[in-house]
Amino acid sequence: MLWSTPRADVACDYRTSAAMLYLDVTQSCRSANNSGVQVVTRKLYRALAAKAQVQPLAWDPLLQCYAKLSLSERDRLENPFPPDYKPTARPNKRDNPAWKTFSRSILRLSRRMKWRGFAEAGTTMIFPEVFRDARAKVLPLRLPGHLTKAAIFYDTYVLKEPEKTPPKRARNFIEYAKFVASSNLILCISRETKEDLERFILPEVEDHGHATVAYLPVERPANLPSNPNTETSPLILCVSTLGYQKNHLGLLEAAERLWKDGLDFRLELIGKADPTWTGKILPRIDELRDEGKDLHWLRHVDDQKLADRYRHASFTVYPSRYEGFGLPILESMAHGKPCVCGSNGALGEASSEGGCLQVDQNDPASLAGGIRKLLEKGELLQSLQEEALGRDLGSWDDYADSFLKNLSQVDSSG
Repeated sequence: MLWSTPRADVACDYRTSAAMLYLDVTQSCRSANNSGVQVVTRKLYRALAAKAQVQPLAWDPLLQCYAKLSLSERDRLENPFPPDYKPTARPNKRDNPAWKTFSRSILRLSRRMKWRGFAEAGTTMIFPEVFRDARAKVLPLRLPGHLTKAAIFYDTYVLKEPEKTPPKRARNFIEYAKFVASSNLILCISRETKEDLERFILPEVEDHGHATVAYLPVERPANLPSNPNTETSPLILCVSTLGYQKNHLGLLEAAERLWKDGLDFRLELIGKADPTWTGKILPRIDELRDEGKDLHWLRHVDDQKLADRYRHASFTVYPSRYEGFGLPILESMAHGKPCVCGSNGALGEASSEGGCLQVDQNDPASLAGGIRKLLEKGELLQSLQEEALGRDLGSWDDYADSFLKNLSQVDSSG
């Protein structure tokens, strides 16, 4: 085991020492994609950089090494949305055509990190992102064995229903998960994620690290949105990638039932496309729109647009079948908007402390029933809104302090 009881003579206080933290931000510095993992990476970077020496790095798939960020990559890390950003289905694909990937590799030659740079005393490497490239194979061979490593682990849904995942992605995920498990410190984002890690991955890794639960914080906006405009139809918001487990088809079936019953409401979907599943959802959206239903997919929008839609929403619905955490549920709470969602696993961990109406999200009738309640029962909606506003959702400042404290307790010498 790589985890041992902390000893005063080896513990390092990263908040006061000169130790360097290297942070793998490969996804978050390449495009305007700001989905869950990228949100976590960007906010973690800001919070840690305020307390310790942090060097963000990007993995280059052609050079097979890390490189320091260019000015444009650092800007994208800190400010993902350029002034001229337009909503798009897949921001990563738009921002990273093949020619640009190749040219970036050429330019990175002068910024390459030498592998010996990771061998300096007090150095730590942090992996807050999921990766599907060759890193999981290369890094164990190139990184120094004594290097302290920490990773955030999100979920194992790929392993729960492997028939829904392309085989290559499933194989890559297992390699990635085993690499994460070999880290000294593994921060799981929910109890369910930790249990799944212990069930599916840790038995396959001989020398695995210490896994603990560290819930992600969600900070409230500086100015909470006002109540929605009551002169228009109620707006229901669903913020989620259009992927299989997110259950948009179940949501659309539930919404269709309510529209057929004469209920008046608008439904907006916000999130990027998933190449393996969105193609099954878009035809259903088109059918309902052709029937005159007030339904819109806004694609992947910037933070300003997202805040605007939260401001206008009466409540949100998150029909996901299962999650590692359920970040959109807590983001809805942060904006003071109740959420209709499931109660199983990590979804229940996120939704059971107030502000949510729990339903069987896998049953369209139950999902429709929950939406109907919030459309028709104003007192219930108001009560859940008060609960949402009263929840303690944590802060990234506190999360960074806890993260650094956990790191200081890692004895990488075993």
